[in-house]
Amino acid sequence: MAGLREELDGDLLAVWLYGSRARDEAEGDSPVYYSLRIYDADWLSERRRIRSFFLQEVDRDKRVLFGGTLYGDGIESSAA
Repeated sequence: MAGLREELDGDLLAVWLYGSRARDEAEGDSPVYYSLRIYDADWLSERRRIRSFFLQEVDRDKRVLFGGTLYGDGIESSAA
């Protein structure tokens, strides 16, 4: 996380874990899969406005690892 924060120089708003790991449904020693996606708050707002299936799934399952949930005009903090 520190490397991302340093590389993005203050532009990192949030990091979310989603999917089976976030839902505590991963089995045994299954590998950890992750994806880094970079969005801005305006993109997220628009995708939520049109009820994007992807964002609905992420919003339902996500665990905030850094930052917040990115609702509205800024960051809404959320306890991980």
